[in-house]
Amino acid sequence: MSRTLSRSTPDCSFSIMEAKWGLVPDMSGSVLLRELISIDLAKELTMTARVFDGTKAKEYGLVSHVSETPYEDAVALANEIITRSPHC
Repeated sequence: MSRTLSRSTPDCSFSIMEAKWGLVPDMSGSVLLRELISIDLAKELTMTARVFDGTKAKEYGLVSHVSETPYEDAVALANEIITRSPHC
């Protein structure tokens, strides 16, 4: 769940699955989730194990960008960032 500059495809699947298997979500993902989205949404997603797509993840604030070509977009962003270095 940790991220810096996150990308997703629209059809990517997201979920916090512990509830589906009857497990307590006690790993770091539940702690990090609270830092990314509101506590009530974090609880809802954790308790329901709801599966949602990349578009909904963007709406929730879990990803920064949704694209059909996330890898290529990330490489383009990295190349843009590289040009800001005074050592290039």
